Amino acid sequence: MSQSGWTASPASGILGLVQSVLKSLLFVPHENPAGRIRPLLSLGWTLNYEMFFYLVFALFLGAPQGLRFPAVASVFAILVLLGAAFPAQNPAWITYTDPIILEFVFGMGLARALISGATLPKWGAGALALLGVCGFALLSRLSLEDLPHRWIMFGLPATALVAGFVWLEAAGARFAWRLPKLLGDASYSLYLTHIFTLGALRWLWTAAEAPQDPLLFTLAGAAASCIVAVLSYKLVERPLVLALSRFVPRSRASTVRAAT
Repeated sequence: MSQSGWTASPASGILGLVQSVLKSLLFVPHENPAGRIRPLLSLGWTLNYEMFFYLVFALFLGAPQGLRFPAVASVFAILVLLGAAFPAQNPAWITYTDPIILEFVFGMGLARALISGATLPKWGAGALALLGVCGFALLSRLSLEDLPHRWIMFGLPATALVAGFVWLEAAGARFAWRLPKLLGDASYSLYLTHIFTLGALRWLWTAAEAPQDPLLFTLAGAAASCIVAVLSYKLVERPLVLALSRFVPRSRASTVRAAT
């Protein structure tokens, strides 16, 4: 069963909490004290997948460049097939055999296409990006329970959206939109803070007896999340990255500073 839908009996006591903290910090999939296969900070479940991808990819760095993509793709495909053939209740098995890992294959495929010199005209790239936007617009009208194959339903629109804008840029399109760029820079802060922002907003919303309008709350939540994320990026994330870059070799530090 998909990692996102499986629960088990909760770990108990202080020992369970300590184990959950350590496993969360080490990106080890586990059953947290709430009884879900999530790290202690639940939104960090995506980082568990990212770290697994980095580990698998690193195992093939010594292989010829042309073999890395098919090798990693084959490993992920085999894991998904094994998960379907041999379902188990182990948190790591459930996590690392979830079809969602195939979305990494989509990203690698796009990267390989770009490296190989594949191009699209501006109109084709724009159409691809628009297709991705339309795909997500359609998904917004469905509940997660209606999406049995999330790796396809979300993975394909996401790939189309990213591919469209990457190829637009490669075709010479230039975007000087300062606000979207700022939000892009703050995207990791947005990822880390939005759950707390929305929780605080929901509490304030209820305390103020604001209108129970889902659309209004969604718009307010999006705006508040972006504002908090930008503040976090400016006041916390960027200063920390710049401070830590002092401990990185000079050539790499300049790259870090350029990225921030």
